[in-house]
Amino acid sequence: MAAGDRSKRIRSNVQRVLQNRGETLEAGLANAIFESGDRIIRRIAEDALCLENTFEIDTTDGEELYSLPEDFIAERILIPTGSSVELKKISMDELRRLKLSAQSLDQSDTTSGDLFFYYLWNNEIGILLGNGSAPGSSVTVTMYYWRYPTEELSNTRDPVLRPQWDDVIFKGIVAEMTRDQMWERQFEAGLMTAKLNERSRQGEVRQVEVNTSYD
Repeated sequence: MAAGDRSKRIRSNVQRVLQNRGETLEAGLANAIFESGDRIIRRIAEDALCLENTFEIDTTDGEELYSLPEDFIAERILIPTGSSVELKKISMDELRRLKLSAQSLDQSDTTSGDLFFYYLWNNEIGILLGNGSAPGSSVTVTMYYWRYPTEELSNTRDPVLRPQWDDVIFKGIVAEMTRDQMWERQFEAGLMTAKLNERSRQGEVRQVEVNTSYD
């Protein structure tokens, strides 16, 4: 399959629906369809958490807050270099308790120099040591996260989502362009089903065991 074939098929299917409704095709309609598709894909990515990426954060001595990637939706796991331990996410209430506890300690007596906690705040991520203080050295933290799409549909660029999402994208475009409640219901139902399949797929990937038997 050539690049763009999926996008062209989606566009063609949408145009066929619009024609069947007796609507007039206008110049630039293909672009309007692709622009609508970009919005639908963005909503799917945010709702279904189905696009993944990685980002490296290099901590600095005494620096607690770090910028998040521009395409960031939600974090999945954070792993410091040289450690198999995931950083634990804490709430604002937990952050407050940790900071209050740290203030009551003699920092010279604390021995934990490992990264333990993180929190999200104002489009930034805060990273803390086990004693609640900012990192004391340079450590690379790899963040696995769900992202927004940055790629745009065109006749030569396919959806960044897996092909299993194409029918949902098609129904979403038709629903947006026609404002037809029947198509909106079909889109929402398709989105829900695809989300469940995506969760099942992600779960199966995490649960696959290494098979060392070749008999």
